[in-house]
Amino acid sequence: MQRKLNLKDKPIPADKFDSFNNKMVLFIEARYKFSDSEYENTKKLVSEILEKNKDQNILISGSIQYLNLVERLSKDLNLRMIPAHDHSCYDGQILGCSFFKTDENTIFINIVDGLFHSKILKINNPESIIYSINIMNNSYQEIIKDDIQKILNTKKAALTKFHYVKKIGVVVSQKPGQKIGDKDLKSLKQFLEKNEKDYQIFYSDNTNLNEFDNFNFIDYWINTACPRLSYDDAIEHNRLFAYYKDIMVNYDD
Repeated sequence: MQRKLNLKDKPIPADKFDSFNNKMVLFIEARYKFSDSEYENTKKLVSEILEKNKDQNILISGSIQYLNLVERLSKDLNLRMIPAHDHSCYDGQILGCSFFKTDENTIFINIVDGLFHSKILKINNPESIIYSINIMNNSYQEIIKDDIQKILNTKKAALTKFHYVKKIGVVVSQKPGQKIGDKDLKSLKQFLEKNEKDYQIFYSDNTNLNEFDNFNFIDYWINTACPRLSYDDAIEHNRLFAYYKDIMVNYDD
């Protein structure tokens, strides 16, 4: 797969930078360089979806690699893009840690090369229709409830177990873009203290779930970095690694 660095003429706003060790970090995009045939093939897939869903409210999006493609399709097919939200810098951009949610009856067309981003869209918009286009194999599929059931089960298990555990390990990434903000971390600490939990903070650059076995005094682990660690990697390793927002938003004491 070809990739090219794409530096915009317009600088990224200051609030999109991430502070790390008292320095400013600029994230340089790597966007996919698609051919004319790839564009036409993807346009054909999008057109098929539009034909199935005439006169519907439709939003198109994609991960940063494919944002040039999303922007061109939006223009050529007169489609609205997902508005910039959370940590995203641009309209049309979707992130694995995005929690974009709409109350509208919406159909999403998401251009990616896997299913994780589209699954997160479905979790946050369960009543919406989500189409996931894989540009690598020139195909698309609708994301249905069965596709996200393992993630939903994991979220439920994490919430249930939180009620009775006492010793908690909170994993905080040191990576720019993954590190939880000071305000959110303070809120998490206050939440744990309010619920009488004994917790310890573990700082990490790379989180290896197998390393948890070395800390057998910890009953429960909380992830404050990318939710993919909780929803994808943890499931693959048959482990429970709760995403902090799931606990704080849904816990009822």
